[in-house]
Amino acid sequence: MKKILFFFLTAALLFPGCSKFGKGGEGKQITFEARTENPTGDLTKTAYASRPFIQSEGAYYERIDWLDTDRILIYSPQASHRYDANLHSAVYKLKNIVTDGRYSKGSLINAGIVYDENGNDPGIPDPVHNIDANVNGLVWGSAEYYDFYARTPLGPLDATKMTATIPHEPTLTWTDNLGVMDMKYAVMFAKTTGVADNGTVQLNFYPKFTAFEFWVNCGENPQVDLEWFKFYSPSQPVAATTFSVATADESVTVAPADAHDTIMVDFTARTDGKLTLTPTQDASFTIFALPTVLTDVVISFKLVGETRVRSLRLNDNNGTPLVFQPGRKYIISGITFPKLLELYGEDILWDVQASGENLIWD
Repeated sequence: MKKILFFFLTAALLFPGCSKFGKGGEGKQITFEARTENPTGDLTKTAYASRPFIQSEGAYYERIDWLDTDRILIYSPQASHRYDANLHSAVYKLKNIVTDGRYSKGSLINAGIVYDENGNDPGIPDPVHNIDANVNGLVWGSAEYYDFYARTPLGPLDATKMTATIPHEPTLTWTDNLGVMDMKYAVMFAKTTGVADNGTVQLNFYPKFTAFEFWVNCGENPQVDLEWFKFYSPSQPVAATTFSVATADESVTVAPADAHDTIMVDFTARTDGKLTLTPTQDASFTIFALPTVLTDVVISFKLVGETRVRSLRLNDNNGTPLVFQPGRKYIISGITFPKLLELYGEDILWDVQASGENLIWD
């Protein structure tokens, strides 16, 4: 039986400013302490916590854990970098990371590395990079109110938008039959605006991606070899070369030239050239999609040596397309292949009753 479960992806950071705000704190370092929920661009991203899932207030949560290699870009139009008054952002790293129920917590210190809001080094002399990280970073100015925006991993961010990528042909990392996405695409965003004198800057991070985890088994077949998988919607894009998140209302915009209506996982890219299912070996893999409301979703599998593509509409029991909300993780389990005799039959479709009540095979 197939089951569709959804999970909230949780992460939050609390940044109490220990220096005095506003006029009285002009020029003083803005210090941050994080409490939650390598600058070359080759950074390791936050990782999913291990099972079991966390149940709280009637919902399930899968925690996103911080790693000490994570870097967070914080931008403020009113604050400035200690060593360049024209630079309004700084990169921070985490230390003393602990987990607590739904949240992963850690304190923040400046990374001692300078990046502008486009994720580029603005050319501040190298010696500055080596100055004590604890006195580097953003400083208070003379403004009465401050707005703070943050993202992880590093990338373009300013007062109006954040831009990111959801690949339409992702390369998964495989451990046996477990495939995972590169977490550099697990972009998270936070903002707090209108911080007044002596206020506390609290930034709650929310995922700007939607995760889908699929579990597949061979059913009664001795072996099923898969060539590729596709995730498709005819009514909206599911991936984008570039998309933007507006800082004002967190709405998502995708230019038509950057939009993709299909995400494809190529199993031939595995070292064994295929994804093999046996009675003792199921498979699981995860993809990321755009952080928008998704519906009319169809998933497809191609078997090695078969010309026909087997598609599955993600509908409810009444045949109504399921609606997937952004920023959550959906686990679609129990996808079972019928007998190969039926699969290769020219006119035989996969039967809805044989496949479970939640998913409809075409």
